[in-house]
Amino acid sequence: MKPVLYAVGGAALATALIISCSDDSPTDADAAACECPAAEPPVPARVRTSRGLDGTVNANVTGGAFATCPAGAKFLSGACVVDDPSVNDIQLWQFRKIADQEGFECTWLSHHPAPQTVHAEVTCLVP
Repeated sequence: MKPVLYAVGGAALATALIISCSDDSPTDADAAACECPAAEPPVPARVRTSRGLDGTVNANVTGGAFATCPAGAKFLSGACVVDDPSVNDIQLWQFRKIADQEGFECTWLSHHPAPQTVHAEVTCLVP
């Protein structure tokens, strides 16, 4: 009997505490006025993809391209793109975040007889 009495008493006390601390009365403020800063824009509106300058990869050598985020932005991800999708004899040899920068670097090795145009892209979170 005591456990039931304790449970009912505890529930009643908790209910009274919640009601007294937050009664949603229009004349009573539950907390001091909020001095909050302006809200940031939603995250999807702050994600931007930027294309770096074109690079050229000549036959049987490596070549690369890089892209960097705008000033103040944070690097999220990167991509390496061959501009002519029909070319299938070029290999992505290396890709990495550029150390100490908000950017991305790509290196390709081409076995195609003609020079190939490539570029890197970055996706960044802008302030």
